[in-house]
Amino acid sequence: MGERNFSLDARLSDFIDRQVESGRHESASDVVGEALRRYQEQLSSGSVRNEAIRAVAEAGRAAIARGDCSLVRGEEEAAGLLRRLGQRASERVRRSGAGKLG
Repeated sequence: MGERNFSLDARLSDFIDRQVESGRHESASDVVGEALRRYQEQLSSGSVRNEAIRAVAEAGRAAIARGDCSLVRGEEEAAGLLRRLGQRASERVRRSGAGKLG
């Protein structure tokens, strides 16, 4: 494992000291290591999230190109669309038998 030297401002240095003093971490290296792991996970999950958003956007563009979409203007039309979608969903559940107890 390679050694690294870096500088921190007083605020971050104090934060590291408090983490070690609290017993949460055994050393400053442990604090920095955890911070970097979390940062790496955040970057990775951000990439996954961005890919999911791109996929949904592409599916939306394809639906628009097929004419498989509804234009909604204003709150009243949006409420009507939501009611219709809810009714369709309820009908599908009823037809599938899902939701039956027993």
